[in-house]
Amino acid sequence: MAAPELMLRAGASDMDEDENTLGSGPGLQEPLQLGELDITSDEFILDEVDVHIQANLEDDLVKEALKTGVDLRQYSKQVELELQQIEQKSIRDYIQESENIASLHNQITACDAVRG
Repeated sequence: MAAPELMLRAGASDMDEDENTLGSGPGLQEPLQLGELDITSDEFILDEVDVHIQANLEDDLVKEALKTGVDLRQYSKQVELELQQIEQKSIRDYIQESENIASLHNQITACDAVRG
């Protein structure tokens, strides 16, 4: 048994000639006004990428990494791991100090009540 063929019809398109205008669906006859969100232009996308590349190339850490030949993917993984470890330590410290933090809060509240 032969596999069914998918047939495409040439002609009518879902898009009007203007790329920002939807076809003739109910309530969709007005052109879309995307403003700053319109990224249909390759020029817009490339301009944004150029700005980010230039900013990164001017960063002192990136300059140093490129000079020394550091594998930036491995370096970013290492930094991410260190940040996770620091975050976990910070959470443990916060939990350990929770009673002191609550006491400090109560003291501040009491001082505010005396003033007010």
